[in-house]
Amino acid sequence: ARAVIAAPMLGPFDLPIMIAGLGGWLNMVLDQGREMDRMLGITEAFFRKWLAAVLETGVDAVVLPSPFMLPGIITRHIAETTVMPFLERVYGDLGVPLILHCTGARFFSFLDLVAKLPNIGGVVVSQTDDLTKSREAIGNQRVLFGGISAARLLDYSERTIELLTGSILDRMKDDPSFVFSLTGPD
Repeated sequence: ARAVIAAPMLGPFDLPIMIAGLGGWLNMVLDQGREMDRMLGITEAFFRKWLAAVLETGVDAVVLPSPFMLPGIITRHIAETTVMPFLERVYGDLGVPLILHCTGARFFSFLDLVAKLPNIGGVVVSQTDDLTKSREAIGNQRVLFGGISAARLLDYSERTIELLTGSILDRMKDDPSFVFSLTGPD
C-alpha cells in the first residue's frame, strides 16, 4: 500500500481573503457587485494554475481549508446562492479529490451543502462537530476526518488526550471511511 499525498491549498473563494482581508472580501460578497466578480475571476485563474503545478508533483488529493464558508462568517443564504454555484462550477472539472477542512470552526450546519459539491473526497470537521451526524450529512462515499483540535492539545493532559482519542476511535470503529486526525488551524 502506498501513502496518500495531499497538498494544502486555499480554494478560489477563500483566496480573496489573502488579497482583501476577511472584512474586505466579506464586503465584496455582500455587495454582490463587479468587484466580487472581478476578484473571483482573478482567484479562479490563479487557483487553476496553482493546482496544475501542484498536480505535476504527483499529489493524490488537495486539502482546502475553508475559512470563509463557515456559519460563523456567512449566512446559509449566501452559501447557497453565491458560494455554492461558484464552487460547483470550479470544482466540477478539477479531476482530483478535494478534502475540505473546517479550520477549527464548527462546519456541521453547512455539511449538507458541501456533500453536494463535485470532487469532494473528504471533509475535516472540528472537534465540536458531532461525528455521527457529520457522517450522515456527507454520506458513506467520502472520507470523514475528525478528532482533537491541535490548537487545544496543550490544554489537555496526556491522560485526557488518551481518553478523548480512545472515545473517538471507539465511537467510529465501524466506519471504514473515518480517519482520526487533528483538527483546527494546524
